[in-house]
Amino acid sequence: GIILVSPTCGESDEEVDLASPITLLETRPYIFRARLEKEGIDVKLAPTRFGAVYEFAFPEDRKGRVVVNARRKIARKDGGVDVAVHREGNAVFGGGTYNYNWCPGPYNCFFYAEEERMGDRIVFRIATSFKSLEKAKANFAEVRGKSVADVAAAAKAMWEDALGRVRGHARTRGGCRS
Repeated sequence: GIILVSPTCGESDEEVDLASPITLLETRPYIFRARLEKEGIDVKLAPTRFGAVYEFAFPEDRKGRVVVNARRKIARKDGGVDVAVHREGNAVFGGGTYNYNWCPGPYNCFFYAEEERMGDRIVFRIATSFKSLEKAKANFAEVRGKSVADVAAAAKAMWEDALGRVRGHARTRGGCRS
């Protein structure tokens, strides 16, 4: 909820203009697929430990773009206290100090992202760090060159492994008791 990543075919960067009714297609711990009904944009998202890969499919007759707003927080416009965002070529990066919401005091968050345009699609890869921009850039190795499918498969394997350990523990302990 720190960094807003929003696909759009419109010109506005205002959060109210970016909002859209959503049709959920698939929601699992390792993949999220949905359709943003307002502009007909299909969204896929898969997580890593420190990042994510998004794929946005835009209508063929409209040019899409990705808005990145690191100066806001969920439901607040004043979450970012001292935040900078920079663009260089296909990269966008930055971060700073934040307040409010889940943390009782100020904290730092940094990100590094790259976008790759492929016809009517944009693949957006992002990594974060609560330590530094340099660490966010290092964490980008988790997503560099990967597709949503690549990341989702790895995340699913991690999820199944963790679930297997829980299931195994429940079997050795005699299951759950009420």
